[in-house]
Amino acid sequence: MPRYDAVVVGGGHNGLVAALTLALHGARVALVEARDQLGGLSSDGLSLGVRYPRVAYALGLFPEGLARFLGVNLGAYTVLAEPSWVVVDASSGETIFRWWTSFDALMQEFVERGLPQSEARAFVSLLDSWRRCSGEVIFSVRPPSLEEASEVLSRCGGEQLGSVFRKRFEKGLGQLLPRDLWGLVTYPGYESEPGAASLLHIWNGGVWRQIPGGWAPLLLDLEEKARRSGVDIFKGLGPAGIMVKGERVKGVRIGKRVFEADRVIYSGSIVALPEALGDSKDVLGSEVLREIDRISRTSLVADRLNIFTSCKPEPFYRAGGRPSLVEVWGRGYWFEAAYPTLHPEGRDSLSRRHVVALTGLFGGADPYEILNAAGVSCVDRVESIDKHVLAMEFLNSSGNPNHVPLNDGRILDRRPFEGWSDYTTPVEGLYHGSASSHPGGQVSGVPGHNAAVRLLVDAGVSLGALLQKSSLKSYMHSK
Repeated sequence: MPRYDAVVVGGGHNGLVAALTLALHGARVALVEARDQLGGLSSDGLSLGVRYPRVAYALGLFPEGLARFLGVNLGAYTVLAEPSWVVVDASSGETIFRWWTSFDALMQEFVERGLPQSEARAFVSLLDSWRRCSGEVIFSVRPPSLEEASEVLSRCGGEQLGSVFRKRFEKGLGQLLPRDLWGLVTYPGYESEPGAASLLHIWNGGVWRQIPGGWAPLLLDLEEKARRSGVDIFKGLGPAGIMVKGERVKGVRIGKRVFEADRVIYSGSIVALPEALGDSKDVLGSEVLREIDRISRTSLVADRLNIFTSCKPEPFYRAGGRPSLVEVWGRGYWFEAAYPTLHPEGRDSLSRRHVVALTGLFGGADPYEILNAAGVSCVDRVESIDKHVLAMEFLNSSGNPNHVPLNDGRILDRRPFEGWSDYTTPVEGLYHGSASSHPGGQVSGVPGHNAAVRLLVDAGVSLGALLQKSSLKSYMHSK
């Protein structure tokens, strides 16, 4: 095998973005993927004649600037309903809230839900400032501390933005909304976390695009661009072993194949890194290994079900012929529902079935209550994406689609572990760039891109040259 400047382990969307970023800057790159399908958690399934997004089901956090740099038109593969998503009450079916893409319409929605106009304007303006300034925090080759990020945001978007980013949610951002609307901008259990943990989920302003045609068209576009840029892509080889000698990476081995390189980006779940390192895993340190073991034994953060039905689903909310993403708040449970096959682009004329993607915390709710709340009247098949599936098929033994939770302080310069925040590891030449890395989960491509930029900077490429070529505004804390 030829010698490479870098090998990217893992062909999820972050791995593809990392490989393409490196190649666009002239590096000779190999990308190796254990499965015979690229995409990782953002890949498709095929069942009962229906192609559908299997785990990730929406796209919102992929920055337009990054997409332009990669040469990808996100609008060609996504649809945006208006409103983008709605919240409904499970028991009554009444609409609790509609999240509009227009900030004027969103402000009016808050007013209609009881917020004084001045407070509604202040809250929506704060979200707009966060959307505008978030790039100062998320694009970083050395992610900032909470205090550093707060200072940057205060300069960019005003003192209040920096304050709510730093303070506990319940003492900062939560004070700007009635408690019964907290669920719009945070998750259960995040109330005592810094506001940053909630805001890092919505740097897009809370607007989500749906992927009715599945992930395949976007992934094929990224794969084609990577190949055209010189990336050698290897699929279906099985799990990769990262070769280490004297605490320095030497490449990747898969069976009898050896990919020699002095730099490797690992884009899989960080909890699977010890297995990839094999006998060299002790170089990570006992404290990190204990923490990885603890994370890997945590339960699945959210339940994930794909419901196949020959009865046309009837979601609570539909506008302009397109279903919005629907978030259902029930007594003791909540979930989000996506309806890819109700969009014209997601409808396969050869199949008479639909798929409804449900993600949430179902608790002990009656399954028929869940189905009724999702607008499903008959069921042909149910696919559960549980911890076992994530571990066996996607090498994600934590059972968490975001790899590592965004709570317990695992944000910014403490993600995934203290001392690892600049995308490096204790192994010289080994980088991490996945949902386990800053800025976190969801389909954004940012961790893979940032890891690639970190590698290029360490290889001697000037940050100024990187910025000029990428057209992105900044990479904060570069040294």
